[in-house]
Amino acid sequence: MSAHPPPGRPVFDPAARADAYARTDAHDAFAAAHDAAARPTDAAAHFRVLGDRPGQFPWGYLGTGDHAAEFARHRHRKSAQAKG
Repeated sequence: MSAHPPPGRPVFDPAARADAYARTDAHDAFAAAHDAAARPTDAAAHFRVLGDRPGQFPWGYLGTGDHAAEFARHRHRKSAQAKG
């Protein structure tokens, strides 16, 4: 049995584990997309799943190029906006 859910499974499906790399890539992409679209509540859901485990993409292409620092900066900003 594979640790990864089959392709096409929604990223919030309970079988899509947070430690499955294919799913963390999707959560990184969705967090960044919702962040860019100024949808903090939608972005926050993906940031929560990622925890403190950002991927290189897309965060490494933003701002300073330091993927961990950019992830933390965007996550903090969206968290503050989502709370009002």
